[in-house]
Amino acid sequence: MQLVNVTPHPVDLTVDGQQLCIPPSGPVARVAVARELLHEIEVMGARIPVNIITPGVTVDLPVYRDGVMLIVSRLVAEANPERCDLVFPDSLSRSDTGDVVGCAAFGTLRRSDRDVVCPLTVSLTLQ
Repeated sequence: MQLVNVTPHPVDLTVDGQQLCIPPSGPVARVAVARELLHEIEVMGARIPVNIITPGVTVDLPVYRDGVMLIVSRLVAEANPERCDLVFPDSLSRSDTGDVVGCAAFGTLRRSDRDVVCPLTVSLTLQ
């Protein structure tokens, strides 16, 4: 199985003491959003808009290919629940200042028993 990172940044993975860095592969999959102004709040004299965010279409997400698993953001995975080939960083590691510095696993979304789930293999190649 091939593993392709379609996020904008490297994914640093630590498993069983081994560190892997999975670099971005090219175009970044993103979810377009529509914004509607709900109201404004005043903070220290500044008026700050509060928007209602509605997820839209996903852009630059490669089509499903047998044998290929895509690393995406959780938002992209949630916007495409029918896709069984999407994983996102999970079990995050953080620095002392709270910044994400890596992960120890990948996550995917729960699907109904009727959904087809991609088979997992232990051998991955990185693109």
